[in-house]
Amino acid sequence: MWDDTDIVHVVYDEIFTGNVQHEGGLRLQSAPNESLVVKFDGYGSNFNRNIGAGLTANGQLTSATDRVGGTLQVLGQPGFPVILTSLFDDTVGAGLQPDGKPQTDTNNDGIGSIPQAADWRGLLLDQYSNDRNVGIVLETENFTAAAPGPNGDVNTAQVLGGLASTPDTGNEQNRLGFVVEGVLSQSEDIDVYSFTGTAGAEVWFDIDYTKNNLDLVLELLDANGQLLARSDNSTAEAVDPSLIYVSPLMPASSVNPLVTGVTAARLTSSGAVKEAGTTNPLDPGLRVRLPGAPGNPSTFFVRVRSASTNANAINAGLTSGSYELQVRLREEQEWAGSSINYADIRYAMNGVHLRGLPGESPLIGEAAEDESVRNGQTYANNGVATGGGVTTSGFGGGFFGLANVDKQVGNRPQYVGNLLASAKGAISVAGNISSSSDVDFYMLEISQKDIVGSMNGGNASVVFDMDYADGLNRPDTSLNIFREVNSPRFGTQYQLVYSSDSSNIADDQGRPLTISDVQDLSRGSMGTKDPYIGPVALPEGNYLVGISSAAYQPRTRVINPATAAPIPSIRRIVDDNFLAGVTGATPPVVPNFLPRQNVGATGELVSK
Repeated sequence: MWDDTDIVHVVYDEIFTGNVQHEGGLRLQSAPNESLVVKFDGYGSNFNRNIGAGLTANGQLTSATDRVGGTLQVLGQPGFPVILTSLFDDTVGAGLQPDGKPQTDTNNDGIGSIPQAADWRGLLLDQYSNDRNVGIVLETENFTAAAPGPNGDVNTAQVLGGLASTPDTGNEQNRLGFVVEGVLSQSEDIDVYSFTGTAGAEVWFDIDYTKNNLDLVLELLDANGQLLARSDNSTAEAVDPSLIYVSPLMPASSVNPLVTGVTAARLTSSGAVKEAGTTNPLDPGLRVRLPGAPGNPSTFFVRVRSASTNANAINAGLTSGSYELQVRLREEQEWAGSSINYADIRYAMNGVHLRGLPGESPLIGEAAEDESVRNGQTYANNGVATGGGVTTSGFGGGFFGLANVDKQVGNRPQYVGNLLASAKGAISVAGNISSSSDVDFYMLEISQKDIVGSMNGGNASVVFDMDYADGLNRPDTSLNIFREVNSPRFGTQYQLVYSSDSSNIADDQGRPLTISDVQDLSRGSMGTKDPYIGPVALPEGNYLVGISSAAYQPRTRVINPATAAPIPSIRRIVDDNFLAGVTGATPPVVPNFLPRQNVGATGELVSK
């Protein structure tokens, strides 16, 4: 963190921040009454995003679905922005000269140089950096302000913004949470923050990253400033929830400890509940279902103050210090995304360069069908199983039947990546079926990249789900999964292992008593003709995902329909297999549908 506003920070090269492990990221912040000044010297280029002096947030994909990418936060204050400029800019600076004049000639060359565009590269938020929709907020109160301070009551509370009602409803107006960096400068100091929340939403309020000599109290107030709930020590309250104060204005069941279950919580060596983000057992925190008519927005206040001998005496605190307040929609700790607020950026090649972002928008996926490669007037397609346009195995007369199509450049199955090295453990692809005989092949890799050495060859639990097709004036589709196998005689072959033409998954279909639940697009399907496969255990390797019209089927499935069987994770109604052994994860509904029979000595059938 760069927060020393008494000096000019000088950068001559690129500074980058990668994945956050336990702590990390780079934060530049101004004081409430002084700007932070950073000067750069290193020519930038649009032909290479890494050349020149600048700040970069990047990241690397791993198999961890909760990976946090590199985080860059530039946080100015109203009237005192973070100033990022050229080393040759003598109009701003920090500190004083011996004669008391402002020190702005940082490179000490007088008028020997003048700033110009591209003196430095700029800020780069690269693909896979942290773009989580969680806001980072600095307390605007001056550290030297007299207690209780400008934000000491609900009438002058510092505004955080709008909070989404669920993780799926976050947008540019309503965030998934807030991370507030605040300070109680004196024991009598009080900090009050306001946010707009939705009644019925469950929200976690958590104080973290304090020193062990700081004892805080966290309180939730309604729009009228009335106390709704209070937490003192979240560690003790996790074991005994009765220690949490709940106002008569609130249903008792709507206020709970931070952890959803003590039996599943991590414990310290002494047996106490171990809370993430802190080592101070005196830190407060609680979980509240916001009151009011469900779905209606309202203003709520969070009050942070020092604990006292009298819980109701808000101005009689005993300790002071810094803290981090999280207001979030999940139990797990949040990491505020990269953010640039109140920044004055001068003389850069690109002030702020976003590459491959946003990466977690609900409106876009990880990939889209690409058939843009062209040779003359002929466009390539992903309807072949191998590169170069040669298929080696048949849909109907051609879907994986022996065929040799024109070796058009770009004819290939489209590679969409390694599922176990994706940002959220999922890959979504948007495509189009152009005709009844069109097939789209996507190459999917299942490979562990970051597990302990020599521990490979495991299985991954995978679900394949087709959405937004049936019921939306779009095709009935077929979803087929092929496993790559190597034959000494024929080379690489693809074996059909899973196939689906329809589904009826409750979470995928419309809500009960609704004919067409188009208002809830999160469910994905408007009918039962969208295929669904899973969960299935896939060994490491390469797989082809074939998507076609339901009328266009793989030859293997057409020729050998008797080989099809439900996947092991589905409970069967009847399971009468010719071979002994387990065929499903759970026993069938009817365990002995057709009792086995033997021919007795007299020639009569005898049931066993």
